[in-house]
Amino acid sequence: MEELKMANLLKGRKDLEKAPTLPKFSAKDDVHSKFKKLVRYYNKVLEIGAVDLENVIEGLEGDYHRYLNKPENYSGYKCYKLSEIPGNAYCNVVNVLESRARIEEFEFASVKVLMDKEQDQVFAIVPRLAFSKESRFYGMHKKTGYHFVGFNSVGYALLKSKIVELKREKGYDFERAVNHIAFVEHNFVLNQKYSRQSSATIATIQTDKKYQDGELNKSTIFNQLGFRKVEVDTQKYEGREFDYNLFRKVEEDFEEICNKLPHASAQPELKFRKLGKHKATGLYAPFLNILAVDVRNTESFIHEYGHYLDYKHDGKENYSLRDDFEHIITSYSNNFKITFKKKEDELLTRLMKASKESASGTSVVSLEEKRLSAELKLLKKSNKMFDYFTTPTEIFARGFELWVFETITSNSSLLKSKEEYSNRIEYVSFNGIKESLFSFFATIFPEATIQMNSFAASRTILTPKREWTLVSPTNVGEQMSLF
Repeated sequence: MEELKMANLLKGRKDLEKAPTLPKFSAKDDVHSKFKKLVRYYNKVLEIGAVDLENVIEGLEGDYHRYLNKPENYSGYKCYKLSEIPGNAYCNVVNVLESRARIEEFEFASVKVLMDKEQDQVFAIVPRLAFSKESRFYGMHKKTGYHFVGFNSVGYALLKSKIVELKREKGYDFERAVNHIAFVEHNFVLNQKYSRQSSATIATIQTDKKYQDGELNKSTIFNQLGFRKVEVDTQKYEGREFDYNLFRKVEEDFEEICNKLPHASAQPELKFRKLGKHKATGLYAPFLNILAVDVRNTESFIHEYGHYLDYKHDGKENYSLRDDFEHIITSYSNNFKITFKKKEDELLTRLMKASKESASGTSVVSLEEKRLSAELKLLKKSNKMFDYFTTPTEIFARGFELWVFETITSNSSLLKSKEEYSNRIEYVSFNGIKESLFSFFATIFPEATIQMNSFAASRTILTPKREWTLVSPTNVGEQMSLF
């Protein structure tokens, strides 16, 4: 039997305006309670018609071992629509679905049937089902030729199959398998949340600005270095003119490392904008394949480029959701908690000491107290953002920053400072796993592939301008490309 990929549990989602919330697991939940919650969740979010059910029999057959006439193997079982199975089997399945599973007639079109025409055991897979009715099996009249009909919900069938696979492939027991699946699903949901939020946020900058330096947009070196379209916001801001010379430095910094970085075939659109109202210095929208960087502070460039590679480089799935990245997510998340507690205790101790000394009236110490209070407040804010920092694609992009900083360039307007990488909790949390992290990047971004996708650019130096050019928006009458 072919291996059931984890992707089967992460794809086939309904196009819901508001997706159901991932169930929360408490300390009181045993493994069976967790399993039950996951079944209910998957039945809400999965579109049965979009899910590969060809290989779920392996997970189901264990539930039916007590029934007579059980086939010796299920290798001949195939997946059919209910309307495609022979008439005698159809009558039996419909009878069971109506009388036992309480499935309405209008739902029959969604029902899938697993059967071997040479066997007398039939499985119906339905979109929804009361958990108490899962794996019920009913004997039918012998003259029909099909004696037994069992039924399961799509969520139950997929989960049981994945659990069997994890036991076979990795030796996981039931509890470890359920916890692993919950962990993978949690990571998928976090990445999904990132994609939706970033696309919603970037929507306001999706449209080209009315007033642009069209000449700069056409001549910037970024056009030749892997971006399908470039827009630079040169508008006067808070009394300050756009600094063309500073932008040249940004161009030069990227040109210097461009052919040392991986590139995806789906080239992104690049926008240098003023992102102050978005409370960010950089954004990446996977659905639109738009990378936006604050034109006044470009230190997030490589971070957003990391998001772009995570979503587009493989062309199939996020690197951050791969099985071989899981241990990095787990280690990083644990390190984050440990680092936070250590820093919090340290700051509280220093703050207590500063408070005692400030009581003596030393103004210098009082200033130190304020500084420590501000630092502690910032640290606690970071902890409140734990889900954000531990989102798989955020870990990937932040790790990519470190990889570039330590292996390609450590002095660039496209990266943060050494001090920030050495002290901020979201980067310190990589301590102890850098070797594993960098090995992962070296594996997915082999040097030969990077060299193969290199760029040769010819630079055109523009004379710094101080006047605006009125141009028509370039996306009028044009639909955004989706990747």
